[in-house]
Amino acid sequence: MEELQKDEHEIFDDYIEMVVTFGYIVIFASVYVFGATLIFVFIVVESRSDIFKLETTLRRPIPEKVHHIGPWLYLLEFLSMLGVFSNIIICCYASDQIDYLLPWMIDLKMQSNTAITTVFTLEHLILFFIFVIRVYWDKSPEWVDIFMARRSYRGK
Repeated sequence: MEELQKDEHEIFDDYIEMVVTFGYIVIFASVYVFGATLIFVFIVVESRSDIFKLETTLRRPIPEKVHHIGPWLYLLEFLSMLGVFSNIIICCYASDQIDYLLPWMIDLKMQSNTAITTVFTLEHLILFFIFVIRVYWDKSPEWVDIFMARRSYRGK
């Protein structure tokens, strides 16, 4: 009876915390590199506080079987693509980080026409590389496909 008097666990709050944290890491990675370490410490502390919250103050969640994270996946993919663009802009044109790695780009970023073309080219090269990785290496194992086919066959 004690458990029924507690508030329900809202999984949305946990997801939004993690998505915002992921967004900070991805979008501002080239600005504050030490931020990833600080976020790791934050996640450790946050996980401990979530465990405490689940054990003492909230009702235990009802388990549900799912095979994906739903619309959160699209938000994470959007943040990843936004991170590619923002980090290219920051690395190439808002700082001199790229000058040490690719000295031939110093002249390209001084002219507006070549700067825009360079950003466009670098962004599309990275996005193409991500696409190639997803097509060739981001496949589910064969046993998962067999399991999902059997599961859908039994359901009919």
